[in-house]
Formats: sequence, C-alpha cells, structure tokens
Amino acid sequence: RAPRLVAMAGASAHIAKAKDNLDSAMAGMRDNMKLLADREGQLHALDDKSKALEGTTNRFHRSARMVNWKMRVGSLAVVFVGCAVLVWTVGLVLHVHVGRRRVWPFLFVSALVFLALLGLYYHFRSRFGFGPDGLQQDCATAAASDSESSSE
Repeated sequence: RAPRLVAMAGASAHIAKAKDNLDSAMAGMRDNMKLLADREGQLHALDDKSKALEGTTNRFHRSARMVNWKMRVGSLAVVFVGCAVLVWTVGLVLHVHVGRRRVWPFLFVSALVFLALLGLYYHFRSRFGFGPDGLQQDCATAAASDSESSSE
C-alpha cells in the first residue's frame, strides 16, 4: 500500500504541476486576448482619425486651388485695367489732337462705358465671388474647416 500511496502522491504532484502550467498558459492567453482587443480598438480609432484627416486635406486642397485661381483672376484684372487705361488715353489723344474734336463728348461716352463695365464687374463679383470679399470669405472658410478638424 505504501508504494501505491507514493505513486499516487507522485501522480497528483504531476497533475498539480500540469494544472499550474495550464492555468499560467490560460492566464497568458487571456492577457494576450485583452491586448489584442485593445490594439484593435486603437487601430479603429487611428483609422477614423486618418479618414477625418483625409477629408480635411481634400477640403483644404480645394480651397487652396480656389484661392489660387481667384488670385490669378485678380492679377489679370489689374493687367486688364492697365491696358484699358492705356487704350483710353490713346483714344483721347487721337480724338482730341488728331481728330480736332471736342473733349466733352469723348468724356461723356467714356463715362458711360466705364459705368457699364463697373456694373458688369460688380455683377460678376457677386455671382462668382471675384474680388477681395470673395477671397476673404474663402480664407475664412478654409480657416474654419481647419479649426473644426483640429478640434476633432
């Protein structure tokens, strides 16, 4: 009977050791599963932030292109006004000095043409957002979308 008790005690020691190894392996697996779930949550959060950043970048790119286009149109408007003043001056000189005509009819027609062109300018400015007001509005919109995205 004694050897049998010793054998049972040895077997129960092996069983207890195996059970301890199994428990430690299970605890390690539980810890790994928790870490995996945490990392998956972090990955989803990072993916959401990446998508938000991509949307903000696309909006900023569109706003920057619009501002660039409006700046180019503005610089072309300055060139157009300069050319118009030059043509008007040449017309005035030709009308008065070469044609030997009076100045007042030329100035009257010039004033009418100027007012018509000014009306067209304000019409297009309000319709398409040309000019400094539209540019300031675009810059304010871009800044608001930037601050909106940074607060997220």
